[in-house]
Amino acid sequence: MPWGLEGPFICCFDFVSEQFGEVPEPSEMQDGYQKRVSVINENLSICDFSNDQIAIWVMKEYGVKESWSKDIVITCPIYGFDTYEPIMINGNGKILMIYDNWSFVFYDPESKALIESELQILYQTRFEAIAHVPSLIFLKDVAKRIK
Repeated sequence: MPWGLEGPFICCFDFVSEQFGEVPEPSEMQDGYQKRVSVINENLSICDFSNDQIAIWVMKEYGVKESWSKDIVITCPIYGFDTYEPIMINGNGKILMIYDNWSFVFYDPESKALIESELQILYQTRFEAIAHVPSLIFLKDVAKRIK
């Protein structure tokens, strides 16, 4: 949640009822402003890097507050306003993350180390990225089922 604002951390939109709502966050998650919401392995997740560690919470059953679990905790030096946003977990179990919106890093759970990606971003341009999941389902077909 941005500084100075009150309200839900994760908002959602129900296409059937055409209503906005709130997705409950984990009860055990501490307050803090250093959080990112993403989707990892088809599950809603929150990456919290507020308290000298990176904690990745995963919602196992969408909309059920009790289904949140702290799946990954990365203890490594976090400096000031560093930001980490998980993108995906690859086949080797390494977690690909965007670091400070200008580079990629991997977290290797075996060695418990953050590893800079060999991908170099020219001119330190800020960017955003998401994992692409290919699908052969057309959005117009989904819309027909909702009606």
